[in-house]
Amino acid sequence: MRAEWLGARRAVLARALESAEQLAAAVVEAGARGVYLARAIITGRIPTELMIADDLRRVAVDPDGWLGEIEREAARTPKRFRELPVRVVTGTLVDVTDTSASDFTTGIQRVAREVVGAWSAVRQLELVAWTRSGALRVLTAVERRRAGTVDGGAERPALIVPDHARLMLPEIALDPARAQRLAAIARHGASGSLAIGFDCVPITSPATAPPGMPGAFARYLAGLARFDRIAAISHAAALEFSGWAEALPAARLAPPEVVAVPLPIRPVGDGVAVEPRPAGARPLVVCVGSHEPRKNHLAILTAAELAWRSGADFELVLAGGRSWDSAEFDALAGRLIAEGRPLTLETSVSDAGLARLYRQARCSIFASFNEGFGLPIAESIAMGTPVITADFGSQREVGEGHGALLVDPRDARAIAAALTRLLADDALHAALAAEAAATPHGSWSEYAARLAALLV
Repeated sequence: MRAEWLGARRAVLARALESAEQLAAAVVEAGARGVYLARAIITGRIPTELMIADDLRRVAVDPDGWLGEIEREAARTPKRFRELPVRVVTGTLVDVTDTSASDFTTGIQRVAREVVGAWSAVRQLELVAWTRSGALRVLTAVERRRAGTVDGGAERPALIVPDHARLMLPEIALDPARAQRLAAIARHGASGSLAIGFDCVPITSPATAPPGMPGAFARYLAGLARFDRIAAISHAAALEFSGWAEALPAARLAPPEVVAVPLPIRPVGDGVAVEPRPAGARPLVVCVGSHEPRKNHLAILTAAELAWRSGADFELVLAGGRSWDSAEFDALAGRLIAEGRPLTLETSVSDAGLARLYRQARCSIFASFNEGFGLPIAESIAMGTPVITADFGSQREVGEGHGALLVDPRDARAIAAALTRLLADDALHAALAAEAAATPHGSWSEYAARLAALLV
């Protein structure tokens, strides 16, 4: 007597293949899609492209034997996994594995949550996360809140198999198995696929990336090679992704279409009332971002020290969490604080706290070695606060003509000179503040709508 769970999954596969009988023959007739559906539905796990290619060879020789082997493989999985219902999805599927896992907010998580929030307000979404075994599952209520959904609902536990779905990836899939399975969905289970392209920094600036990141990122790009479109968050990021995509035909791969869809310039902490800086207080300079080598905070601390030594009087606040390889930064910051420099490190700042810092600041500094966009630049501009930023790439793209003073981020003396100018030159500060104030604000809903149009 066949197990109840297997009968249920066979029924799901039969409906997907529109064949009530002779499942093995229906799989053969459906080709790669049939193999993808059969393995995903029966085992509950999404296969990789290599698995599908191997299955195609085996199913051509012995369809019934292959299907029986797949069923025995599924029978060896834990009972709690076997008994989860499998649901075939044809709607809009959004992979928010990392974003839904915690309340931690990076630039990537902010973008993902804003897009999910805007989309869930107007359409039904299938929000999913990956299990360690390679299955897609629905989110819990807590995970849906973390992902940014506005509906607050929760699905019953279930495994998801996309078929003719619209696949959206609003984050970076660095886990190799996840990237490989996303490629299989994009090729065999999706009618359209779109990924937000944040940057190619681990490839273009590998010295600033954590150990192992360039290799993991290369495997992520291998997964993106099967997507239909990549929506780059700036024209500079689009240039990076386009350079990679141009190499794909050499491997007999049709490259995804790369489209620049710049992130909106938006204030942080919308509607938060901010009191003016106390009269007589030192001018405030703000630097927002995690303390990692790429953000160039060592050069910013050095520039601040040079400015203090030249007689400039200001308070510097660095708002951001510690990241990898921050020991040298911690040592320098600790020494400056011990010497009495007006330096504050804020490792956990809310949106309301960021709004306060931006509004009260004389200027902000964001002079990274390489960025896909640079949200702190856009946030500072949107708050009407001039910003010192890098003179190339996306940072120049976002800042130039919008209230930014451009510098070479590799030159601490140039950063110090720009800082002392902005502190002392009221006319320059007023001109840059006027540029910032005149910069049009976009909206996350408009940005999300542009993405939706690309996905459809």
